[in-house]
Amino acid sequence: MIDIGMTPAAPTLADVFDTIDDHELSPGAIASGFAVLDNALSGGFHPGDVTLIGGGPGVGKTIATLQMARSMALDGREVAYVCYEHGDRALLARLLLLELGEMGASRSDVIDATEAIWRVAHGEAHWSVLASRHLVLRAAQSKVGQYADNLMVVEGSATLGLPELVELTDRIQPAVLFVDYLQKVPAENLSGNNRVTAAVEGLKNLALATGTAVIAVVAGTRAGLEERRLRLHHLRGAEALAYEADVVVLLNEKSAAVSRRHSAFDAVRSKDFGRWTVFSVEKNRHGPAGLNVEFMKDFATFRFVADGRFVEERLIDGTSETD
Repeated sequence: MIDIGMTPAAPTLADVFDTIDDHELSPGAIASGFAVLDNALSGGFHPGDVTLIGGGPGVGKTIATLQMARSMALDGREVAYVCYEHGDRALLARLLLLELGEMGASRSDVIDATEAIWRVAHGEAHWSVLASRHLVLRAAQSKVGQYADNLMVVEGSATLGLPELVELTDRIQPAVLFVDYLQKVPAENLSGNNRVTAAVEGLKNLALATGTAVIAVVAGTRAGLEERRLRLHHLRGAEALAYEADVVVLLNEKSAAVSRRHSAFDAVRSKDFGRWTVFSVEKNRHGPAGLNVEFMKDFATFRFVADGRFVEERLIDGTSETD
């Protein structure tokens, strides 16, 4: 039998108010650089949270997350970007081109710089030689240099599993850890949904234990990719992802996700939809879900125009049915 007299008293609300200021302040939400998305997420990404960024192939998941990492690093945050899809030189190439887009470089300069940057990334030329010939390359390098010491890029591999991610986080103590993408994190003797479950549970434990904001790219199922709009239940290992994640943001092409009633009789408007990607907040433990914002694509320079807006049009619910 429990001795009530020996049991510590549970705090009342009055006790909570008395002690509410007696703790070290949290660093607060970490802005992504996409202001309207940050507003939808109560200020941005929160320490100790796992946020999932999902979408189909080519919709801009890596573009969005690398752009977020760049913005956070430029803001003085320590950021680690672990990528199982691209090597460190490819990520650097994308960032250099992103900076050209941010600077408003001319189309001809972007074309010339693109060829030069990818030649360097592929080991076909030396940066110093090409940069000496192109002013825009030196300008892009200067911009990257403003945050290069704050952004670590790590090439993922079959030997970089959860234990290695934990060790990496313990060693460098980043404010934000990006994992691109979650379904490729190796787990010994596990496959399919079991591996996804282990990965998301491990990342959640890492986030809670270290106070790191973890942002992981996730992919959809084959069936989900056949739908006009990807939803949370379309993700690989959706049940575990939905349970463990604190925030889920899904990317969809606006031209596919918007109800056809908005474009069926307006070819100009329909064409304009193709320039935008919708970021839908499918889950949000810190505020309302179901919010949809959109950003214009500038994929020639591997970026979104960060000055976005809330979606005004009605979106379909993600089924193949005629809307």
